[in-house]
Amino acid sequence: MVRQVLDDLETGVNRNQVAVARFNQAEVTIIRATHSAEDGFDLFVDAGAADSLRQALIDAGALPVDDAMADGLRIEAGIPATASIWTKLRS
Repeated sequence: MVRQVLDDLETGVNRNQVAVARFNQAEVTIIRATHSAEDGFDLFVDAGAADSLRQALIDAGALPVDDAMADGLRIEAGIPATASIWTKLRS
């Protein structure tokens, strides 16, 4: 799906590696990593291209992940909450 949306990502991105591609003339930094025991990608793009990249990924079949879903995946994987989450919960 990521390869389908990004213009010049010719090869796959191996786990724990970083690659750079383009989307609508914007540079996208891609990190293939997992934060929840699920294989996935972190994509970094200028704010001006973020909404259109997100929509292109959804149109290609990606499912949006909200905070509650991400938290559920983290818990299922046995990954502890970060300090910032604990601070929010205490206030």
